[in-house]
Amino acid sequence: MRSANAVTTINGDFDGRIVLTCEHAGSELPKPWTWPDEDLWLVPTHWACDIGADANYEGNSRALEVGVLFDRDDELAHDLVTHLQRAGFIAAPNEPYSGKEGLAYSPVLHADEFGRHALEIEARQDLIRDEAFAARLAGALQGFFS
Repeated sequence: MRSANAVTTINGDFDGRIVLTCEHAGSELPKPWTWPDEDLWLVPTHWACDIGADANYEGNSRALEVGVLFDRDDELAHDLVTHLQRAGFIAAPNEPYSGKEGLAYSPVLHADEFGRHALEIEARQDLIRDEAFAARLAGALQGFFS
């Protein structure tokens, strides 16, 4: 828990088409909140921060490379999944968990605030740490959203 800030805001074009967020990129909580002693065991886990993947997701190997989570933007999400699949990724809608079960809360909240659509991209952590994979995914996303 040594990150300088719990939240980092990057200035951009607030009239643009896309609002980007990065959920739980660190385990620090914004002040005045602190981790309760009984929850400190969560700090080094995926529940607090995307730290990478072992052979698994919750005990299971995951073939999925990229998930596109959504709550109500079904058509846009399926278009993005198709685009990613055509770019050679193993991608699926609302996998490894569903945005329709409240698990895309923050993107939906921010999208609603700015009158935008909400999608969450869930990249497999052991892959996204590889620079070549990250660059290929960034290029595919740029191609879709351009």
